[in-house]
Amino acid sequence: MYQTKVEIDLVCIYTASMPRLYKFLEAKWALDDICRRRIKISQLADMNDPMELMSVQVKNAADQPDLDACVAQMNERFGALCFCRSWNNALLWAHYADKHRGICLGFDVTRRHAKRVNYITRSKVVERRGQLNE
Repeated sequence: MYQTKVEIDLVCIYTASMPRLYKFLEAKWALDDICRRRIKISQLADMNDPMELMSVQVKNAADQPDLDACVAQMNERFGALCFCRSWNNALLWAHYADKHRGICLGFDVTRRHAKRVNYITRSKVVERRGQLNE
């Protein structure tokens, strides 16, 4: 269920400096967000991809509990609000919009507030305990 929400302004004026970003949702949650003028911020542990935050591995197995504690702390402190630059992505409709039965909401977001995700292909290997805080 929705644990953390942020109020949103549903009346936006589109300009070239404000790209439109899209969020795919089940219809019931999209309508709830519109009615309440809020949108869910997902906790990291509730993300759809089980590999979220798995971009770090420890070299020494004895350091795994420290990494797990770091991930748990990040889950408590941070969340994610994910958008897409395109509304017509069939895979996103299938995964996030209830198998094409949901709703895609469009938001005009200032470039200052939109951050592009940089995906990595290889995990960072942490060789010593102190690197977990870096």
